[in-house]
Amino acid sequence: TLSRPDVILLLADAGHAGKFKGAFVGAGVDYGVTRTALTNTNNGLRSSLKARGVGASATVGYGWNHGVLHLGADLRGGYNFADKKDKATSVTVKGNWNGGVGARIGTHITNCCLGYIRLGVDYTTLRIKDTSTSAPYDSKTLKYWSFVPGVGFDYKFNNNFYAGLAYEYNMAFTSGTGMPENNARDIKRPRAQTIRA
Repeated sequence: TLSRPDVILLLADAGHAGKFKGAFVGAGVDYGVTRTALTNTNNGLRSSLKARGVGASATVGYGWNHGVLHLGADLRGGYNFADKKDKATSVTVKGNWNGGVGARIGTHITNCCLGYIRLGVDYTTLRIKDTSTSAPYDSKTLKYWSFVPGVGFDYKFNNNFYAGLAYEYNMAFTSGTGMPENNARDIKRPRAQTIRA
């Protein structure tokens, strides 16, 4: 999934002006591309769907400063509105709810600018619908865990608000659950790129 720009409300005291330190809550929007590879187990036909769409998320977290280093942890949840139908295979992939935790390490580029690397684990769900004649089924939820590395940049406007932009790459490390037993399609582990603001 592509990453999100987040507008964050800092709960730290005013004495830390210019430093990204303390608890925060925030809301963000994102644009993502989720690639799902499908293989028809009846005839071996392969296809790849790229579902593109916007999403929204909420985040809570805490940050610490240690000299020039910044350390942080966050918890977030959101919904993605990506939607893609493959006419050749009659399969539709739609975004759904997701959430996860992450840790980040960064450095203060200036007193009001922070650059960081984020490593996270997300629990993601996708809605899959197959209207083919081989093994049709109504919309089912594919659920999987994924590793989410990313990079980001935050800019602090004042003691209470800052905004950011980040890029993330979502890599599923479980095959996924929730599909029907008679599913004639082998769904590979999805991959996604997200830009968040």
